[in-house]
Amino acid sequence: MPAEGCSPDGGRPRGLLKRAYGRFIKLRGCPREIARGFAVGIFVGFTPTLGAQMLIAVPLAALLKSNKLAAAAGVWITNPVTVPFIYGLTYLVGSQLTGLSGHPSIGFVPEITLVEIAAKAPHIFWTLGVGGIVVGLPMAVAGYYFSLAAVTRYRERIQQKIAAGKERLIHHHRIRGKKRR
Repeated sequence: MPAEGCSPDGGRPRGLLKRAYGRFIKLRGCPREIARGFAVGIFVGFTPTLGAQMLIAVPLAALLKSNKLAAAAGVWITNPVTVPFIYGLTYLVGSQLTGLSGHPSIGFVPEITLVEIAAKAPHIFWTLGVGGIVVGLPMAVAGYYFSLAAVTRYRERIQQKIAAGKERLIHHHRIRGKKRR
């Protein structure tokens, strides 16, 4: 038996995702505001603002009258596991659209200097930004509809359980009332 506060899944990624999903669908607020906040977070997650994404997404969600916690959750689309794929894709798309071809020669090249990295930074940032907008917008729209459906479906199931419980109570009281007569 796991210790108190520990998960039986040992914190494996699947269990973490399941718990995060469970908490997400239980967020308080209007389903549309939650979905809008999640979409804002996803969109910001595709921008080249790693390290500042939460600082951008939460105020933006507030400005758009969206759920701030959902925006924070959406930002986690970019995490240590996904960021190489997301930024790789956004760079590829951005380089195709801006006409700035070629791969940035930073990374595992030992002889590159900090000055060379700084000189290439605007090119890389611009390319990632354009690609992030182009890829992030449809992903945000998909995230909106996915989260709206998930939250709505959860709330409908809760309403059905409440209605079934009320029905059982009414039925139980009717039976007890007949037995007393």
